[in-house]
Amino acid sequence: EHNGVNGEITYLVPQKEPVEIWLVRIKNNSNKRKNLKVFPFVEFVSGDIELEACYRNIMMLYNEAYFDKKLKSIIAFKHKFKSTHKEGFSFFSSSLDIDGYDTQKEEFYGRYNDVARAEAILSRGRCSNTSVRGEDMVGVLESSMKLGPKEEKEFVVLLGFAEKMSAVSALTEKFLDLSAVKNELANIKESWDQAIEKIKVQTPDPNFNLMVNIWGKYQLFAITRWRGTSQYHGVEGGLGYRDTAQDAEGLFALDLSLGKRKMEKILQYQYSS
Repeated sequence: EHNGVNGEITYLVPQKEPVEIWLVRIKNNSNKRKNLKVFPFVEFVSGDIELEACYRNIMMLYNEAYFDKKLKSIIAFKHKFKSTHKEGFSFFSSSLDIDGYDTQKEEFYGRYNDVARAEAILSRGRCSNTSVRGEDMVGVLESSMKLGPKEEKEFVVLLGFAEKMSAVSALTEKFLDLSAVKNELANIKESWDQAIEKIKVQTPDPNFNLMVNIWGKYQLFAITRWRGTSQYHGVEGGLGYRDTAQDAEGLFALDLSLGKRKMEKILQYQYSS
């Protein structure tokens, strides 16, 4: 909360689509009219995070980002630089009307600045509508918002990835809608409630109850869906056949169909030798 204006963001990831949604609510708690500027921001990688961390001065040469007026979205991607390059597009959108945008990091930050002192906001109060090719890239969307006394408004910010531009269009059309996002959030909560309700213990130790009834189950779902799937999450080990199988086995009492699908998938790596 600042100067009579309260901001609240709910972050959610749909159960199937490859997007992260920010459900934003801004309320004017004062008795005065407020004319606000809103700047949703993200710093793009759009590629291999390990290569980016080690060779950023080289990897940025393959960057490209621009604003697509038809999609009302910033599109960011890496040009092909190796034979195993996987094509795909990061995108950043808002349900608000877009007054401006930036994709060039230095133009938005200003030289030697950071996101907390972005020159575009503190000095100019607006974006410069920049595109990027071969430089560090960000995604910034500029919108205006007028709030009367005690008035509040909600809007959606969408960050996602798609292999084809046609999928970007479908995802933005679906999720830049408040009612669709709220329905998705309700579905996510219902899904977790159902998962957690199965098999509950009650002991004299509240911490033990919390671990068994909620966090143990949460971890089982998380490691089954993520740890055994992504090489980026292998820092603690657990990418082997046995590790993935025991994770899936723990799910049988909570989600039999998910556990079965995971076991069938990893069985293809079990050889006669």
